Amino acid sequence: MHAPADKRLYRQGKNTAFCAIIFFSAACCGLYGAEPAANAPAPQAAAAVSTAVISPETQRAESLKYERQADAAYKQLAETTDMPKALELAGEAVDNYKKAVGLDESNDALVHKYCMAIQLKYNLIIPDGERESEKQKVYAETLSLLERLHPGENNSVYANYDTALMLILNAQYYIIFQVIGAVNRIHGLCEKVYKQDKSFEDYSAEAALGRLHFLAPDIIFLIGWPDKNESKTFLEEALKDNPDSLLVKFFLAETLYITGEKDEAIKYYREVVAAVPRHGINYFEDRKTQRNCAIRMKELGIQ
Repeated sequence: MHAPADKRLYRQGKNTAFCAIIFFSAACCGLYGAEPAANAPAPQAAAAVSTAVISPETQRAESLKYERQADAAYKQLAETTDMPKALELAGEAVDNYKKAVGLDESNDALVHKYCMAIQLKYNLIIPDGERESEKQKVYAETLSLLERLHPGENNSVYANYDTALMLILNAQYYIIFQVIGAVNRIHGLCEKVYKQDKSFEDYSAEAALGRLHFLAPDIIFLIGWPDKNESKTFLEEALKDNPDSLLVKFFLAETLYITGEKDEAIKYYREVVAAVPRHGINYFEDRKTQRNCAIRMKELGIQ
């Protein structure tokens, strides 16, 4: 497994990948909308560069070239708040990571970068309700790629995390029985990430498990593991580990409101909408979280 060229770029986006679970409820409970990823099911679709006539060394060098170009675009993304520019840079990052992955599919860390860039472009930058057919195609292709690369059980935290993310993003397009199967699978994958390395991507598995325990009971016929008290436990743990995350505060506010701790919930709702969005990649996550928190507060009649 190759290490990311610059891990810091991906640590700037605390909880960004699993931010989609907030919108997963569109498929399950009718709350918000969702968006995320792109890649291809077959090798020829995943790769924009032919690999048939070049040596492994040359192939790896070409992959690294594209990866560095994508890294550079991602770094520029962390320095802008202009949405058209951000969309341009996100597209550049996605395109170059896709080329890099096509040349080096065994590199789990590189595939993870690709999934994160897709999540950023399609879930956080492109508005909900826009380019939906493109999003659906990209999410499905990326999930197919991951399942081809990692069939069955595996011990890769990257693969478990990325597969859970792509399932979350695909679920908004599923019919109810597909959603039930997906949410159980997502839960299992998130538990694996939590046990393998709960600090991975800044403790995102904690937030995801907390949100799943909150949302899953609202899906008909789903029985067993969902528990609102477990939701609170995971989200309080997530907030302790990642106190600057507006997303985690929003998740916790939702759970507290439903479990009867409305004063505490309202405090967190208000903190989320009043906060100044963080700098870097987190800016895009915070903007979307604040928009959806404001929508929820209006629904609940909270000033």
